Amino acid sequence: MGIFCIFKALFRVMPGQEWMRQLRKFINKPCRKSLAKSGVKWEFMTVPKKSDLTVNLPRILPFLCMAVLAGCSAGQAEETGAGASKPVVKADRILVDKSDRTLILYKADKEIARYAEIKLGDAPLGHKQFEGDEKTPGGSYRINGRNPKSAYHLSLRVSYPNAADRAFAKSKGRSPGGDIFIHGQPNKWFGPTLASDWTDGCIALSNAEIALLWKQVDDGTNIEIRP
Repeated sequence: MGIFCIFKALFRVMPGQEWMRQLRKFINKPCRKSLAKSGVKWEFMTVPKKSDLTVNLPRILPFLCMAVLAGCSAGQAEETGAGASKPVVKADRILVDKSDRTLILYKADKEIARYAEIKLGDAPLGHKQFEGDEKTPGGSYRINGRNPKSAYHLSLRVSYPNAADRAFAKSKGRSPGGDIFIHGQPNKWFGPTLASDWTDGCIALSNAEIALLWKQVDDGTNIEIRP
């Protein structure tokens, strides 16, 4: 009702053509775009005679106000939305420090992101050597795959075991294991982020963190895991 009164007051103090010119000036390009998308024809904004406005104003003004408000809101949302999201900076290296419980992303040797309080395998000390030891690996690997339908929200595969891991396990007549990922929380878990080490050797983040990391890291990115 307030907007209706404002338009009506403007119409009273301005000649019809000047009122319409001001209205056209008020409705910016994004608004006009959105009005057009909504099916409102811009042609009706051509400057009419004041007598036509006087006769039709009470009938058209409520619809005009609603169209302008809806159109401008949508238009500005489009305008701000287009520039609101910053481009994601891709990491070229990942450093995991098991002692500090941190996962750090680097781009050209400059830190671009840090994830703290990461969770590890149930037996977090030492390097993974054998299948079932529930240790998180240590060494140099790379991200060699991803699973958008993971049982743990999202997951990035770590290329464990490498050649040295396989050779050592073979020398002991054991399997080195595998399926090491950086992932989120269990899909069937609806509580808070798990606070203690709980994985079988993987690196666990919160769901929000893995969703962000998913965008920051491409397949093939090198990952170093320190003790």
